[in-house]
Amino acid sequence: MSKVRIIALIPARRNSKGILFKNRQMISGISLVEHALNLAKECSFDEIIISTDDEYFLEHEYISKYCHQRDERFSGDEAIVADVVRHYSEDEKRKDDFFVILEPTTFLRNKKHLDFLLDGSFFRENKKTFASFVIAPIVREKMWDFESGKMIPHPNVWRRRQEYRTQYILSGHYYGLYLSQIKHLYPSLCDENLYPLIIEDDIHIDIDSQKDLDIARIILADKLIQ
Repeated sequence: MSKVRIIALIPARRNSKGILFKNRQMISGISLVEHALNLAKECSFDEIIISTDDEYFLEHEYISKYCHQRDERFSGDEAIVADVVRHYSEDEKRKDDFFVILEPTTFLRNKKHLDFLLDGSFFRENKKTFASFVIAPIVREKMWDFESGKMIPHPNVWRRRQEYRTQYILSGHYYGLYLSQIKHLYPSLCDENLYPLIIEDDIHIDIDSQKDLDIARIILADKLIQ
């Protein structure tokens, strides 16, 4: 069996509702996209693709060589990452490629997270997809719905905390899939038989607001000082 080509895909749409030009925002002197790019370079992927419609990156002296001009069909607010992945799947030359999605807004990442992929362990498991998870900060049974003016509890809301199982949520750090699988998965990026990558770092940030960005800047600055 020939070696699978592992491709890093960094989606970097120009527009953002929460933070203006979010992917251009700087943390410790470099943009969110550059943080993802540096991790991808450290991992020595076979190819790195920054899919973007943002002229800041397309014309950037250093970053532009990794950029692919994103089709305007996948640049609006309604577009999702799976749309971009599906577009690449139309290229017959890429039918056997394995894509790893690195969304720029998720921190903190570490090359060691992907050891299972880069040393071939993942491929020996015969899995088709993987995704990263962190322990859920809130037990879902403790969550209430609001409907028709009333708060509706989960049937098991009053159990003792230790009675609940450990629960996990998608962290957004990494998604991985054979490109050929996207037609079966869309709009998802993984299936139920995935390889679960549990991120055990104490700190997990998905930048969606100015507050998230401010926290990420403080945390990363502290880590660099250490």
